Amino acid sequence: MKRLKRLLVTLGLTAALVVSFAVPVFAAPTADITVTATPSYIAIAIAQNTWTVNGIDGTGKIAVATTYYSNADGASGDVTPPSATVLIAECYFVIANASSVETDLTTNMIHFTGGEAMQNSDLGYTSAGAGEFGASTYITGAAWPGGSVICKNSGSAAMELDLPATTQAEFGIALKTQSDVWLSGDAMTSTITVTATDST
Repeated sequence: MKRLKRLLVTLGLTAALVVSFAVPVFAAPTADITVTATPSYIAIAIAQNTWTVNGIDGTGKIAVATTYYSNADGASGDVTPPSATVLIAECYFVIANASSVETDLTTNMIHFTGGEAMQNSDLGYTSAGAGEFGASTYITGAAWPGGSVICKNSGSAAMELDLPATTQAEFGIALKTQSDVWLSGDAMTSTITVTATDST
């Protein structure tokens, strides 16, 4: 009887060893991990991409030492400043943030070319001199004039911070013309570049 028990125990241990050694035979020598990477991206679009200074509700001609505003509402007039808190109707440009992330928006306005080209003073809409204009941006919901941002030839500060993805913002430009007279009526052109950067 004892021999039988001993034999059964031995057979049981042998079976257990066979099973334990047999398991690795059924396991794969490699294992895969799926890695997913979704990139963030930045994309903006501006609904209105031209502006004739004093042409929204004016003659399209500019005068010396005069400040003009890109009001969307013609009734506001080209020389009427925004309200104490800027309204949508006072902003001619609409920028859509089609990005997948929040963005900061910056505007730079280069020197005019053609005619008696005005140069950007880089001092904002209150500062224009001989041969120089000054420009600033204002944006919906911001205080005027305290919330305006100097629009330089390059290196401007952001006019809007943390604009949520898939939303839009409305903004305008205040531009003061040079202090001295022009000797011709030749048109001048400049470009305002809006740049969006990831703010997250």
